[in-house]
Formats: sequence, C-alpha cells, structure tokens
Amino acid sequence: MTQNNHKASITGTGAFLPPKRLTNQDLERMVDTTDEWIIKRTGIRERRIVENGVATSDLAAQAAIKALRRQAVTKGRRPDYHLHHYPRQPLSFYLLLRTAKDRGQEGRGF
Repeated sequence: MTQNNHKASITGTGAFLPPKRLTNQDLERMVDTTDEWIIKRTGIRERRIVENGVATSDLAAQAAIKALRRQAVTKGRRPDYHLHHYPRQPLSFYLLLRTAKDRGQEGRGF
C-alpha cells in the first residue's frame, strides 16, 4: 500500500464587502415598512450595494489581496490559489494570479 504524503492547508482567507450600505432604517424612509417587520421576516439588517460598473471580479480581487496579505507560505513551496465566488467570471482567476505575482508570489490558480 502506498502512502499519500500530500498535505493541504489554508494559509490565508479574505473577504470584501462594498462600502455602501442600505439599512432597514434607510428603507423605512423610502417605503411603508419597519426595521422590526423586515428582521422578523428575513433576518436582514442591512444590504451592501456596489457602484455601477463594479463587477463581482472586482470584489473578488479585493478579497484576494486580503487573503494574500494574511497568508503564510513556506519558502520554496509554490502555493495553489483557489478563488470561489458567484457568478463565475474567468477574469477573476487572472486577477487573483496577477495580484499574487505583483506581490512576488508565484502559484497556480483554480
């Protein structure tokens, strides 16, 4: 029986939320509703709004930068980068790898 010596570890994670917020109190001023009514039925307290022209890949790139800053990579080992977001945009994978390369880190993307 052969032994599998492959190891995997999470060395950094990142997330990014758009800065613009729409709270239930904002909605109270726009339509006939209350914070209590919205929370009771949906559990939602606020929403994050992206500006026009901002794609999910832009948000993913910001999250990737945070993940790269937090990661601890063993010198001499090439990391594999995994990027997960919805909807899938092929450009996002390029952005992740480009961000890593700009920081002097080579790797493969999935």
